[in-house]
Amino acid sequence: MFRDEDAANIFEELLREQKVIACMRRVEDLPEVLNHSKIKNIFILNCNIFELKKIVTHANNLGKKVFVHVDLVEGLGKDQFGIKFLAKTIGVTGIITTKVQLIKAAKKEGLITVQRFFTVDSEAVKTGISMAKVAKPDAIEVMPAFLPKYYLDEIISELKIPVIAGGLIRTEEEADHILATGFRGISTSIRRLWNL
Repeated sequence: MFRDEDAANIFEELLREQKVIACMRRVEDLPEVLNHSKIKNIFILNCNIFELKKIVTHANNLGKKVFVHVDLVEGLGKDQFGIKFLAKTIGVTGIITTKVQLIKAAKKEGLITVQRFFTVDSEAVKTGISMAKVAKPDAIEVMPAFLPKYYLDEIISELKIPVIAGGLIRTEEEADHILATGFRGISTSIRRLWNL
């Protein structure tokens, strides 16, 4: 798949092509995600291992990049073998996770890694930065999206990798504002925002 030193640059390039990443929360969203011509990158948030292969195969055939939220896939081992299964058998482009050990395992398999962390207070921001320094992901997804700029600036300056925003984004105006503050992209399940 990807060499470790190339993965962050590849993710950055994906965000240049499309700043909005479509999040698929339910399998019922699949036709909309697959048939949407502007969607290039997909975050799969909920499914089970039986549905996953079909989803990824369809998406890959349409030239779409699939990132799987490992923590949320039912029936998938949350360990190095689960990651190897995603890379070798399922064929995902990358993973999303909150877990350091899964980031490290995915990097060994050549997957692009996105570490999600929740910024509920200043201590959570510090902890997230510390965990990311250990895990060395290719990108960060911060939740919720409405983070004060000084915290975003701290995350960007400390980690020097792309930072995307997820959660609680409802309107085009909110999405534009978030992107203007320094986020490289946003992830959302709200379909009307996929056209941005």
